[in-house]
Amino acid sequence: MLSFSMTNYQEGRKLYTMCKMANCDMWLKKYKLGTKAKTNNMGTWHVYDVSEAGDTDEADVKVAEALYSAFANKDLNFEVEGSSTAKASASADEDY
Repeated sequence: MLSFSMTNYQEGRKLYTMCKMANCDMWLKKYKLGTKAKTNNMGTWHVYDVSEAGDTDEADVKVAEALYSAFANKDLNFEVEGSSTAKASASADEDY
């Protein structure tokens, strides 16, 4: 799981926008994740760098669809570091 909080927030929004603008299921497109250096008067650090990487091949589409179907409409329990246990419900009707 990747965190797009704090200094990576802008790249998280960029990925979200790319997914929404594709106007198709998220797994039909590939995305490349790298890093890039940022510098200001406080120093230099690295953040994620997200870019489009083309269409997903048919074999990967089938795997993604199977994973999605396996978890759609299921109650998921998971632990979030630094907080109490969280609970989420995945809906097949929602647009991800």
